[in-house]
Amino acid sequence: MTQAFQPSVTLDLGGPTAQIRIAPLAHAKGRPRGFLVAHSGCAEVDPYHEMFFLPTDTLKLSAFDAAGRRLWRRDLGPGMVPGIWFCPVLAYDLDGDGLDEVWVVNNADPAHALNWRAFQLERMDANDMLYAFDASRDYDPAPKIESIKAPLM
Repeated sequence: MTQAFQPSVTLDLGGPTAQIRIAPLAHAKGRPRGFLVAHSGCAEVDPYHEMFFLPTDTLKLSAFDAAGRRLWRRDLGPGMVPGIWFCPVLAYDLDGDGLDEVWVVNNADPAHALNWRAFQLERMDANDMLYAFDASRDYDPAPKIESIKAPLM
């Protein structure tokens, strides 16, 4: 008799997913490793000329803790083609502090997604992103909400 598969953790990626890459992520000292997930609603884009197609969705990076709670999410935008051949994503502790940095090849020229000369290695420190989110946790804009001005896209 076979047993039904029971997932050990479920990750909510916030939408349909046709492409997913997952790597372990050491995001906090003294805690179990979480997950770094590169995902898109667009299937894997292959650079071979007979297989290439224009993507219909962007590549997103999400970090989750071991229990499956999302820690942060970043959309790389339309300038980065969602595919392993265009955007490798790696999590390594290169600075030796015991926590992984997220390394991604990003595009400095988002208007031209295939301009390989604008591709650049970018370091994303998960702790910097978590600090930014935590710093705004107790911020209450209500007292001066009418004086806040922000451009809309």
